Amino acid sequence: MLYKKTAGAYPAAEAALSVVQAGLRLTFDRAIEVEARAFARLATSDGAKDMIRTLFFHRQAAARGDGLPQVAEHGFTQVAVLGAGMMGAGLAYVCAKAGLKVLLKDISNEALERGMAHIDAQIARRDKHRSEAARAELRGRITPTLKVEDLAGTDLVIEAVFESLELKHRVTKEVLPQLAEGAIFASNTSAIPITALAEAATHPDRFIGLHFFSPVEQMPLLEIIRGESTSDATLARCLAFSRAIGKLPVVVNDGYGFFTSNVFTSYILEGARMVAEGHDPAVVEWAGKSAGMAVPPLQVFDEVTLELGRKALVQAASFQGKTFTDDAGVSLVMSLVEGGRPGRAGGAGFYDYDAKGKRIGLWSGLRELGGATPSKTGVAVLSRRLMLAQVAEVARLFDRGIVRTPADADVMAVFGLGFAPNTGGPVAWMNRQGLPELVAELDLLATQYGERYAPSPWLRAKAEAGVPLYSQ
Repeated sequence: MLYKKTAGAYPAAEAALSVVQAGLRLTFDRAIEVEARAFARLATSDGAKDMIRTLFFHRQAAARGDGLPQVAEHGFTQVAVLGAGMMGAGLAYVCAKAGLKVLLKDISNEALERGMAHIDAQIARRDKHRSEAARAELRGRITPTLKVEDLAGTDLVIEAVFESLELKHRVTKEVLPQLAEGAIFASNTSAIPITALAEAATHPDRFIGLHFFSPVEQMPLLEIIRGESTSDATLARCLAFSRAIGKLPVVVNDGYGFFTSNVFTSYILEGARMVAEGHDPAVVEWAGKSAGMAVPPLQVFDEVTLELGRKALVQAASFQGKTFTDDAGVSLVMSLVEGGRPGRAGGAGFYDYDAKGKRIGLWSGLRELGGATPSKTGVAVLSRRLMLAQVAEVARLFDRGIVRTPADADVMAVFGLGFAPNTGGPVAWMNRQGLPELVAELDLLATQYGERYAPSPWLRAKAEAGVPLYSQ
């Protein structure tokens, strides 16, 4: 039962079970010695050091906003959330819980009703300890509306509409005339460059990206994207706002996909590529778990939906000039979508689901979409490839200037993407491999599987310099 949960990636859990088993056969004093030895071994391990660095020290630094512009108060009194889907409704809830007045705007009554129903469910679940009057007051801070005129006087807008540059531009132009003097406009886009979105704004210095993660009521990270014109004052107010609503803010520079979407895509798409190569899908999933990833690649791909992934790949091609015509993983995803398997929301994807949406198991026809099983396969091989595909992408993001520091990369990956917390994050993991050895391994994989594994100039330079990414 324990191994099913940890896949061997978390030795502390196994040590705890072992200590209990051994201790039951010993006197109390001897049992304490056994426990002390196990604890000392774990507490002084490389994994513990890396986890403490990221999960404690770097997390605290990010929460404080060390090295970033600061203001004591964000100064927002009324927040407008555009789009009443699960993300928009969740944003309305967390803002109201922080004491803010919230306007939830959409273009249809049906969408608003679904959004308010979601908010009611969150209040019933997460605020059941509050009095009935307190819950009613919380809900009363949120006003659903179809009228853009109702947004008059708003000093923070969070746009959470569909991922379309044209749509977002249109919504921005429609809303801006209603806003208070000095208001900030934020987009919750997961990929579209903030500088491109700010082209529709009259004050691009007050335009910023606030990328929340789903479910927003639960996920701690807030990726804050600074566009080319975003001012220090705007950034400082949004950092203060992030802390007020209980989120962990990390600031990145602008560029398609930012940090999290690029790294996340590298993980789930590599899982799809492995299936297309002929590897057993069950082995691919277990490889993700054994690496310490929070969710296996095919399962999480289903959660975000394959249809959304397909649209994101098309969008990436338009912004980055990439083509995926020869990518077997992309072809596999397209085949599944065209075959009526768009992901969990559609009732079928890599996995089968029952009528209530409960995951039953991997689709039996998935193996047939891949080639013959490669001679080099197995959990260890695929687990390492999944990690290497992600860290190669992280290194490229340093080259592109999107991620600012190794600490930022590790905090975002662990708290936003569920990247193996047992490693301390992708930079910590790279650091433990030995950079010259890592570069050589990536070079070899690039010749075997493609340029996505090629080490970036940033990583090559670090390896040649012989300086670790983190010192002891």
